[in-house]
Amino acid sequence: MTVITYGLGPIVLLVLRRNQPTLQRPFRLWGAGILAPIAFVCSNWILYWTGFRTDSFLYVIMAIVFVLYALYYHLVARMPAAEFGWRYIAWLLPWFGGMWILSAIGDVDGGAGWLTFWPGVIAVAVWSLIIMELAIRSALPAVETAEMMTKMESTI
Repeated sequence: MTVITYGLGPIVLLVLRRNQPTLQRPFRLWGAGILAPIAFVCSNWILYWTGFRTDSFLYVIMAIVFVLYALYYHLVARMPAAEFGWRYIAWLLPWFGGMWILSAIGDVDGGAGWLTFWPGVIAVAVWSLIIMELAIRSALPAVETAEMMTKMESTI
């Protein structure tokens, strides 16, 4: 689970850089446009190398928790679907689904072994860059990001 949060960080960084370029920061990462994609690829390599059995367990747990949260959000809290942000998180399914498939055909911990080491490394890197682009394109627009940042700052 920790590695998944490592993967979200580079995406958040690039989206905030795009949507909130004048936001005051205590630290500004030099070369974020290069380092963030590298970090995302590296986090996905770690996820891939945990192996098919571990990834399958992780994705099942995440799916159960997500479904429970969505049910609570819509049925118990009776919040409108528009506020859930489905369109902004839609990239998560291809990310996890693609990583699970790559893991399934990979050669680590229960995978089918069709992807040996170097082809697996390359496939995960390419998939990661595709998903990163999809995630950035799916992110909140700048206006909504500004509203969210204002809400977050008011809680501090």
